[in-house]
Amino acid sequence: MITAWAAQLANQAYWLRQIGEQDLVSEFIDAFQRTYPDSEDYRLSKQQFGNKLYGMTHIILADSGYYQRPVNEKDHQWIYNYFRRNIDDIIKHTKEDIVAEVGISFLLAGLHDDPVVTKARAAIARAVDKKHGMIFSVWGFRFCVWRASKRTRHYVT
Repeated sequence: MITAWAAQLANQAYWLRQIGEQDLVSEFIDAFQRTYPDSEDYRLSKQQFGNKLYGMTHIILADSGYYQRPVNEKDHQWIYNYFRRNIDDIIKHTKEDIVAEVGISFLLAGLHDDPVVTKARAAIARAVDKKHGMIFSVWGFRFCVWRASKRTRHYVT
């Protein structure tokens, strides 16, 4: 399941803790680390590398109550260490939304001056199309606009 839904499972583990139902966070993190050992990154497809990173960022995002409170770097030191060691590969091999979540993870820990934040900001700024003032999706300049009044979708290309 982790190889398919790492971020969603991180969310679920933290939600269960937050509502007082069951605390599976430690078990999830142990299973996550067994599923995605750092020494095996070279074997990961681009999709699996992204899934691993989404899972790691969502551990931090979920721990923050989804941007409601700061996190303690030491509580997730293994993740911050990983991001610091691998930020250049993260920028090179993933989408801007993953890069943004990595940067936000550092901001949530109050690490505003960390070189990872500087690199993430620069990578995101480089990705902005100057003419349109936006970052294109991986599918290019095609997006869906929902028109609630007519209950129709219009595709803009």
